[in-house]
Amino acid sequence: MRPGKTAYFLVGLFVIVAVAGLVVVLAILTGGGNTTERYHTHFSNVAGLDFGTPVFFEGFQAGQIEGIAPMAAGSRTVFRVEMSILSDLQIPRDSSVDIVQPNLLSGRALSIAAGRSETIIPPDGEIPPGDPAGLAALPGLIGAGDQLINEARVLLDEATAAMAQINYFVTHDLGAIAESYKALPDTIRGEAVTLATELQSTIETANAIVERADAFLSESNAESVNKTLANIESLTASLADSNADLVAIREDIRVITGQVRTMIADNKGDVEGTIVDLRYTMETIAERIDTLTYNMEGTSQNMYEFSRQIRLNPGLLLGGTAQSEQVGAGPDQ
Repeated sequence: MRPGKTAYFLVGLFVIVAVAGLVVVLAILTGGGNTTERYHTHFSNVAGLDFGTPVFFEGFQAGQIEGIAPMAAGSRTVFRVEMSILSDLQIPRDSSVDIVQPNLLSGRALSIAAGRSETIIPPDGEIPPGDPAGLAALPGLIGAGDQLINEARVLLDEATAAMAQINYFVTHDLGAIAESYKALPDTIRGEAVTLATELQSTIETANAIVERADAFLSESNAESVNKTLANIESLTASLADSNADLVAIREDIRVITGQVRTMIADNKGDVEGTIVDLRYTMETIAERIDTLTYNMEGTSQNMYEFSRQIRLNPGLLLGGTAQSEQVGAGPDQ
């Protein structure tokens, strides 16, 4: 090999080795040298999160965020966060993942709080989201404070409006109400008289109802009611006996059905053989039916001829000759 080509070969080999070493170093630095499994979770707000954001498991850096994608959840939007976590870690089912920010200058991260469940979340499973912790919860608290201030402002406006209405009521309506209350005693007196009259009518109606109840609950009616109750008890007992008979009949039918099924199952071969023999017999009869029909037709014709001869000469039944032959014979014969 010429010196020029040897130099090019060595330079190329050095570049390849350097690139391979760089890839290995980057894989080690990013945790790519370890086997990882994919998990996911959902957040309504992913501010400060991005590809490569670290994921901690009880303080141990166990992986990183691989991707964030928005998705619709009813009338709002949530974000699906894909994470790669070391496959050596087992995450209990009741664990939760929170957005944390340890201090003011550090970036946000995800922290998995391990649960106590013995059931493990499988790979590609979902880790339930928790609430933001540390400084990551500060924007939410500020938002909640703003909402509380707005609600207090609205409540204060409503209280001011209510006080204005009370002032208007005291100033304008209270005098008219006092004037209307002057006639209240006379109104109450009239209403009391009317109420007493209606009460008297109600008492009379109640007395009439009591009298009708006494008449209804006479001794004869009570005896009829007792007989009716006795008949109902007798009918109930009869229905109970009938129900027991029906239960027994149902049990007998069930037993008979089981016996029939057992008999059919035990004689299945004989039944099938009988069907095969019957089919063979029917086929044989079908093949011979034409011959039988022809012979029956000839026999019918012979019977017809025999009966015609008997009608012409009944003496044939006694062994005589036909009438035509006796007429044609000579005197000597």
